[in-house]
Amino acid sequence: MNLKLSSVVSFAFLLISSKLCGQINTNKIFLDQYQSTTDSVNASYYRLIEYISEDSLKTKVMLFSIDGILKSIEQYSNYKKKTKEGKSYTYHSDLKLKSIADFKDGKYHDTLKTFHSNGTIKRLEIFQDGKTVKGNCYGINGNDTLYFPYETIGRYPGGEDALIKYLVKNIKYPEKARKKGIEGTVYIKFLVNKNGDIENSKVVKSIDPLLDTEALRVVSQMGKWIPGEIDGEKITLFYTLPIKFKLQ
Repeated sequence: MNLKLSSVVSFAFLLISSKLCGQINTNKIFLDQYQSTTDSVNASYYRLIEYISEDSLKTKVMLFSIDGILKSIEQYSNYKKKTKEGKSYTYHSDLKLKSIADFKDGKYHDTLKTFHSNGTIKRLEIFQDGKTVKGNCYGINGNDTLYFPYETIGRYPGGEDALIKYLVKNIKYPEKARKKGIEGTVYIKFLVNKNGDIENSKVVKSIDPLLDTEALRVVSQMGKWIPGEIDGEKITLFYTLPIKFKLQ
C-alpha cells in the first residue's frame, strides 16, 4: 500500500473511531499557496488537525496538497502555543521521506535527518535543547560536503542596520498627521517569496489611515530581500515589521 493511500485509509479509520468512541476530533482547514487560511475553491493545500486530548492541546497535524498527497506530519503537546513534541516528518512530492526530526518542548532535540530525492541521506544533525551539537551534510552520491545551517530566515540585504537606515531615509511623515499630532507604531505583515520579492503587505496593527498608508508604501518599496532557506532550499515566509512614527 502506498503512503498516500495508507494515509487516507488511516484517516478514514480515525474518523470512524472518533464517531464510535468520541476520543479523537478532527478539523480540516483549507490553505492557499502560502499556507494561509482560505476556502476550498482557492486552496492549494489542506491541513487535518486531530485533537487527541479533550482540551485540544495534544494534537497530530497532517498537511496534504489539495489533490491528497501527504506533505508533512507534526505532533504537538500544546497546539495552541504551537509547541512541537516527538517526531515530525516531511515528504518529497513522490512521497519519499524528506526529513525526520525530533522535538522536545517545541525545540529541536536529539536527531534531525534529511534525505535527497533519490533516498540518500542529505543531513545528519544532533541537537540538544534546540542547539546544534554536531552536524554533517552529504552530497547526492553520499559524499561529505561543507556543513550549512538547516534553517536560515530571510533578511534585508546588509542586515538590520541597513534596514533601519532604509526606513529612516525613506519614511515621509504625512504632513496632515504631523499637524494633528498623530504618532505611534504601525505593524506591517508581508511575505518574502522564494525570489526575495515583497508580496501581500498589509496592516496588522493600525494607528491612523495616514500613517498606515505611508508604512505600507515604504515596506512595499524595500526592494528584494535575501529569502529564507530550509536545508538549502529557498522558502516563502511571512514577516512582521514595526514602522515607528514619532514627532520631534
